[in-house]
Amino acid sequence: MSSRFPSSVSGPLLLREWERLTQTGVEASRDNRPEQALAWHEHALRVAHQLFHDAPAGVCADDRLAAFVVAHLNLADCFTTLSQPISAGECINCAHHQLLALTRDDHASADLRSAACKHLHHTFAALTEHHNRCAAREREDAMERQAHSVPMPSGNPPPGTLLH
Repeated sequence: MSSRFPSSVSGPLLLREWERLTQTGVEASRDNRPEQALAWHEHALRVAHQLFHDAPAGVCADDRLAAFVVAHLNLADCFTTLSQPISAGECINCAHHQLLALTRDDHASADLRSAACKHLHHTFAALTEHHNRCAAREREDAMERQAHSVPMPSGNPPPGTLLH
C-alpha cells in the first residue's frame, strides 16, 4: 500500500487525512493499544512528511509544521509507552533538528521560518522532558544496582567497632 497521496489530492484534504489518522492513533493510545497507536501515528507521519515537503496549496506553513511536529511527538509518546526510549528520543530529535534547519534556511519562505521558530519550543520542551525521564530512569537503575550490591548487615557490628 502506498503511503503517498497523489499530487492531485488537495492540501486541505491531505491535512484532514492527517488529522483523522492522528485522532485514530490518539484513541488507540487512550484504549491502551500502543502497537496499534504506533501504526496509526507512523501513517500520520508519512502524511505529515508529504505536507511538510510538498507544500500543498491551501495549507499554511504553520499547519504544515504543526502536523510534522505533532506526528513526531505522538510517535515518541508511543515509543516511550513501549519502553523504547532511544526511538522516542530519535523522533523528538528529528523534529527539533528539522525545525532548527528551517530557521537557518535562507531559501525557505519567511512564513515557514517563522512557523519553525514558533514550534521550536514544543520540540525543545519534549527534548527536555525526555532527557529528564531518561536521567530519572538511570538514577533509579543505579540505586537498584547499588541496593543489590551492598551486603546486608548481619545484626552484629563488625569486629573492632566501637559502640556508643
